[in-house]
Amino acid sequence: MVAAKYSKIPGLVACETFHKVLVSAPVKHPEDNAAKAMGQGYDLLAVGLTFGAAVALFTVLGVWGDRRLGTTPLLTLIGVFAGLGLGGFWVYQKVKRPG
Repeated sequence: MVAAKYSKIPGLVACETFHKVLVSAPVKHPEDNAAKAMGQGYDLLAVGLTFGAAVALFTVLGVWGDRRLGTTPLLTLIGVFAGLGLGGFWVYQKVKRPG
């Protein structure tokens, strides 16, 4: 046994006992969650891009409608707020859903 060989070093027995406990315990490696963390990052990226796309789409539709009808700020503002509302609702639905 190692402790008997180095018995002149007082902390060695305690250190050996401590490490035996650590070695016998299951160790979870950080690489195990790497794929899951990467997937969560892409999910958040998709949520942000979808929200931005909704706001941009409704804003462009509002600008297009304003140019066609001659109501310069009205439909643009309606488009912006519709994009914010619908995009925000979609983000809320994605975030509150478990899993």
